[in-house]
Amino acid sequence: MNTVFYYLFLLTVRLVSLFPFSVLYRFSDATSFLLFRVIKYRRNVVFQNLKNAFPEKSVAERTLIAKKFYDHFSDLIYESIKMYRLSDEQIRQRISYSNKQVLLDLYKKNKHVVVVIGHYGNWEWIAGLAGQTPYNDMSIYKPMRNKYFDHFFKNLRAKYGLELVPMRQTIRKILTYKKENRLTLSAFISDQSPVWEETQYWTEFLNQDTAVYLGIEKIAKQTDQAVVFYATRKVKRGYYEVEVIPLFEETRNLPPYTITDSHVQTMEKLIKEKPEHWLWSHRRWKLTERKQNNGKKLK
Repeated sequence: MNTVFYYLFLLTVRLVSLFPFSVLYRFSDATSFLLFRVIKYRRNVVFQNLKNAFPEKSVAERTLIAKKFYDHFSDLIYESIKMYRLSDEQIRQRISYSNKQVLLDLYKKNKHVVVVIGHYGNWEWIAGLAGQTPYNDMSIYKPMRNKYFDHFFKNLRAKYGLELVPMRQTIRKILTYKKENRLTLSAFISDQSPVWEETQYWTEFLNQDTAVYLGIEKIAKQTDQAVVFYATRKVKRGYYEVEVIPLFEETRNLPPYTITDSHVQTMEKLIKEKPEHWLWSHRRWKLTERKQNNGKKLK
């Protein structure tokens, strides 16, 4: 059954990706209406997340953010599908650095770099930035259980030159490249919820007690890498610009949680600029609910 569903999915992607952006955004408008008004896809999660994050805002203000979120989320669906057809040149016309010099300066200093990104803007199209600096570009990811979909998304993200590295192989891969004197730019998504059993650190994020991965900090310090944050802003429909925000050039001797607190605060500041561009449908605070219920497992 999984095989049949995958090939139906692949056929859909191949057909839909043939349409120009002007048509895809018409599909997106219709999809947004269906998700928000008809199907009500994860509306309870979205509204509860917004209420907890912005208690000072009125119901009307939060509803407007939610509506804009569904508009943006629908755009992401079709923009991700369109990646199947976009060439290197086409995607680089639509996503670019605003200050690539930050990375070039770190390269001149012979620094490996950890890049922190979040589910903000268009995180899939960030793959299109690969090859725009002398660095060897890597993205650290968690393999999907379904081998067909894992293969599809790996190929989709790698088509622009991005190397996909499974999470458990991160340290080994980085150390291998260090021995070979190949400077790496390793991207990590920071705003995912960790596993309850592996949760080691809680901090405040968007007005809530939040469990945070320490992997970014541990890897940066262990391999002595600089840390930067990619602030991906939507310039207009179908166009994004990435600001490289330098966080730390030297990391090995920083106090515990300094790196983690910094990238969490930077992510929060970015979200507050345009809240609708973050992934509000994600159950980011499910561990907070569990903690409040004395560690009982939540469905």
